[in-house]
Amino acid sequence: MKRLIARLMVLAALVALALLAINSLYIRTGGYRNKLEFQGTNRFHEVPGGLEVVNFGSSHGAWAFDYKAAGVKGFNFGLGAQDYYYDYQLAKRFAGRLADGCVVIIPVSFFSFGLNQRESRNMRYDYRYYGILPYGDIHGHNALDYVKYRWLPVLFEAERLEWIVRDQVPREHGFKHLEKNKFTAKKLASVGRNRAEYHKRLIDQPESVYEYNRVNLEELISYCREHGWRPVLVTTPYTSQYTGNFSSDFMDDFHDRVEAVSEKYGVPYLDFSRSAPYNGDIELFCDSDHLNVRGRERFTGEVIDTLREMGMLER
Repeated sequence: MKRLIARLMVLAALVALALLAINSLYIRTGGYRNKLEFQGTNRFHEVPGGLEVVNFGSSHGAWAFDYKAAGVKGFNFGLGAQDYYYDYQLAKRFAGRLADGCVVIIPVSFFSFGLNQRESRNMRYDYRYYGILPYGDIHGHNALDYVKYRWLPVLFEAERLEWIVRDQVPREHGFKHLEKNKFTAKKLASVGRNRAEYHKRLIDQPESVYEYNRVNLEELISYCREHGWRPVLVTTPYTSQYTGNFSSDFMDDFHDRVEAVSEKYGVPYLDFSRSAPYNGDIELFCDSDHLNVRGRERFTGEVIDTLREMGMLER
């Protein structure tokens, strides 16, 4: 019996080693890297140190900032549909990479206080964080997903063996390379209207959802202050085809919520949502409310210049 058990243990070890070897090959493929590129999580494995300025946020933050030509050492921690809880967790995870006095840009979109990642199945992107954050910091974490997304994706992804045998060429997500709007001015009117209606529905949540997001936003701000960083709230530019669908009552309520946090903590708030020339130039956007390559390069430079004028960054 002991000999049988020993043989089974050796067999199990060999199978485990073979599986780990195959998984190692898989996560090195261009196809797998392309998948991470599409998710936006691959860059989190190469976060530099000594960062002077960083941003968090949902897709509006993710697509609004590019520090390559801005003359500062920056990093973009934004991901699509990322709420303030995950902004806060990422800040804690990578705190050692931010320099003393680092400027932390916290995007505030019209729907930010309505993101409900804990309960809405449509907003569940938690799986992205298994390879980035500690296990216990992920909403709804479970052991199977941890193995699936963190350690052995080769067991669960349909393309696994195909990419090992016939790989893809590594590439950046095409969305990043858009230099013009995907839509014509005529089409953008309906696109902007549909996007605005969707974001209004996100806001139509119980008060508990607003409180959840407000508390996480305030915890992030407090964490920044504790570490000697300089938080600033920013609403990124949108097209008039998008902003024109929000009533004055909606905008007043939105600004009241943001300014209440701004005043409570003495944090600057920069609102570019209706700022010229962005609001009137669809060629700076890839759709109704996300900047394209030219737009985000211009906007990042403008934000950096503004922060320097405010004395938050050295000239």
